[in-house]
Amino acid sequence: MERVCPQCGHVNRAAGIFCAKCGKRLLEPPEMSRPKRFGFNPLAMLAGIVKLAITVGLIVLVALLLWPPPVPQPVSDTAAAESFESAMERLLTAAEQRRPGMEAVSDHAVNAYLAARVAASDEAGTFSGLRVALRQIRLDFEQDRLRVTADTSYGPVRIVLMIEGRPVISDQGFSLKLEKTQVGRLPIPVRYGGWIADKVRSTVEGLEREREVLNRVRQIALEKGMARLTVVP
Repeated sequence: MERVCPQCGHVNRAAGIFCAKCGKRLLEPPEMSRPKRFGFNPLAMLAGIVKLAITVGLIVLVALLLWPPPVPQPVSDTAAAESFESAMERLLTAAEQRRPGMEAVSDHAVNAYLAARVAASDEAGTFSGLRVALRQIRLDFEQDRLRVTADTSYGPVRIVLMIEGRPVISDQGFSLKLEKTQVGRLPIPVRYGGWIADKVRSTVEGLEREREVLNRVRQIALEKGMARLTVVP
């Protein structure tokens, strides 16, 4: 390889150390670049895999929380809503008069009534629980089980909360023994899901008459699509 003198520019043979024309010491030729060798580091690789798994897990977690499950549209049925309201009035009257009473109500009628209350909540100032970011509160009756779904909005974010369990009647009134809790499509262990039940409960704080009826009920029989409520003296 020829070498150019940095002083006079004379082209010298590669074997020479000094310039044949001016005697200037020639620069050493640059070494051929050698490919770098990368050592295998299992710990660094493992750390990278863990970081990737955590990132993917967080993305999936947020997606499940914010990806709402299918929720039917609110029920629009004025007659069904009025029939449920009348049934609640009859049960409350029977309890106040200390006489037995029993009413069979469908989840269709309950949901029609709840949809009407949510739709009217902007004008009903006392129903604060129904007015704040609630799209729909829905009940579904199954065999010996009750499922409650709260379709809510937190600003632009839609979050669906769901609880499911068996009704329990005690001296303190009606309660639900939780068997399933869920946020979006993400199941939450029941032992950690109490806050979901509290949040769902807070959405219906305005339903004072219905809560009073449930506190007076001494027997609830649930089947597919139907609930039978009984008050006794």
